[in-house]
Parts: sequence; C-alpha cells; structure tokens
Amino acid sequence: MKNWTCGALIGPLLAVACAEEPVESKTAPPLESTPPGTTVTCDGTEPVLESVSLGNAGMVTGDDGDMPGFAIGLHITDADGDLHRVAADIWFDDVLDGAVDATGEPQLFADYFDTNEEACTVFNLDFSLAVGVNGTDLAYNTAYEVVAVVIDDAGLRSNSALGMGYTPNEDGSDGG
Repeated sequence: MKNWTCGALIGPLLAVACAEEPVESKTAPPLESTPPGTTVTCDGTEPVLESVSLGNAGMVTGDDGDMPGFAIGLHITDADGDLHRVAADIWFDDVLDGAVDATGEPQLFADYFDTNEEACTVFNLDFSLAVGVNGTDLAYNTAYEVVAVVIDDAGLRSNSALGMGYTPNEDGSDGG
C-alpha cells in the first residue's frame, strides 16, 4: 500500500504536485502491470474521507501576486485503491454551527489530478489544497467551517466530512 501526499494551489493559479511517502504495507495484494490503453476496473468501493484539516498555508503566489494561503488537508482512503486519480468538491461557511450547506454547487472544485501511479494501487492519499485568501472571497482572520467530498477515479463519491479553522491574517500570519 502506498501513501501519497499531494498539494495544490487554488485561486488565480492551479498547480498540483504529488510525492510518494515511503510507506509500504505487506497486506496489499500484488498487482500486475497494466498494458497501455487497457482499462482497469477496481472493485467499485467508495472512497472514505477520513478527515478535513484546516490551517495556514503561508504566503502563496498566484496571478494577482502574493497572498495568504488557507490550507485544506484531506485524508482519504479507498479499499479498492483507485485514488490514483481524484477530485474534490468543497463548500465554505463562516457560521460555526457544525453544519455547512452542501446541497448547491461547490464553492471550490478541485479538478481531477493524477498521481501517475497504476490504477488500483493508491489506497491512502493525503491531499492538501492552498486556497488564496484575498479578503473578499474568503475574509482574513475568520473562522470557517469547510465540508468536502472526494470523487475517486471511478466517479464514486465519498462521505462528506467537516473541518473548522481560521484563515490567516492579511500579512500571512496565523489567524484566530
């Protein structure tokens, strides 16, 4: 089993990078190499969004220059390993009541990204998004609840999970 850590900057600029963590599990079934052009179907299990964590991503650079970044960390597992390609829907709410309305269009859609691993081989994924805070779309030094849903390569949606955290101050220092 491989663990992956990925990062993305969302806002005026979208960039995604992934790195394999040196964690191997002896319980993962051996998989044969898939010939190019062959479609692989995993077992069809839904991904599980284990947790959503929020924090300061430091200063991030986008098309509009440097701005503070709000980090959204997603820890995902999937028994059939089809986290080799995932997307995420994310909703924000500044009313701290333990619920975020996720019935409408997501406020942020992290488009599919690919770990470039073979299908059915990525069982754990830690994905981090850095959302630029400009004081308008997301306010500085403000507590937000965030709900996320992850979509795996087969198009199956995870459970929703909620996290709470503060956006950074305008100078990029920790909010809250």
